[in-house]
Amino acid sequence: MHIEHRKQRIIRLLQAIENEARHMGKMIEEDDFQGQLECLLKLTEHLETIKRMCIRTYAETLFSLSSRIDQVEDAVEQLLNWLVKLKAV
Repeated sequence: MHIEHRKQRIIRLLQAIENEARHMGKMIEEDDFQGQLECLLKLTEHLETIKRMCIRTYAETLFSLSSRIDQVEDAVEQLLNWLVKLKAV
């Protein structure tokens, strides 16, 4: 998937998160616990998709800028550091 296309998809997912958060507010006001759980599931799925897409974009950008072996090694190290940080979140 091209990076620009991926960016547009991320924007659409962020908009979907915004809409789902509004819907979640309604579910909270109505004490609809099943609706709240469904909203949380959708929010989690959207965030996970965005996280994967951002990691892939970051990795592709790092590797496209790397022209030598030592630069590739640095890019891999940076990517692994970010993955460790994301796993901790």
